[in-house]
Amino acid sequence: RALSAGQPGPALAILHAVADAQQRRRWQPWLTPDDLVTLLRTAAATGCPEVVMHLVEQGVDVWSLLLGPPQPVCGIYDEHRLIRDTVAAVLFPYLLQQYEEGRLEVSSKQLAALIYKASLHNQPDACLAMLRLSAARQVLPTEEEASGALSVAARQGQFAVVMALAEQLGSEMLWQLSDPSTHTTVMCQILRHLAVQLKAGALLVDSARLSRLVRGAARYQ
Repeated sequence: RALSAGQPGPALAILHAVADAQQRRRWQPWLTPDDLVTLLRTAAATGCPEVVMHLVEQGVDVWSLLLGPPQPVCGIYDEHRLIRDTVAAVLFPYLLQQYEEGRLEVSSKQLAALIYKASLHNQPDACLAMLRLSAARQVLPTEEEASGALSVAARQGQFAVVMALAEQLGSEMLWQLSDPSTHTTVMCQILRHLAVQLKAGALLVDSARLSRLVRGAARYQ
């Protein structure tokens, strides 16, 4: 209730007391893993970064926030609001640091989910750093896994993230983006990039794609 009311103090105090009691072995914890995941989701959706970070640092499954379809919390259905900006601002840099230090094992599917969520919550710098690290470690998502991340980065106006994904997975991915769902600035930059590639002879297109390039150039000139 305290979290739902935007009052993280009491919840955080209780969590610290539970952790202290566990360390002293005074009693067995009464919060199950499912309880802790619910608490994590609630703290993320109600904008309580201190509680979120405490839970994550205590080992609560952070992937419950990042993987799978969004689940409504406290009457919140909007995916963008399930992790508030105040939470995202500390959570994603922390996960990046953990990944960089080798404390976070990430599969290709998890990487795609991490990039998707970080992009959705306006953390493009974290996205780019994660992609650089994953490339160095040869952990790359498939095109299918990364398609959601590509689309959300394009909608959010994050051209650098779009191009980082395209560079790692192939520029063919750029053709997946459609005008209505793509930020205008990003679409202009993509068209400019493809035109340069075409002029340099580095891009082969059929008549349908060439027509699309011409229409796009006319529209966004």
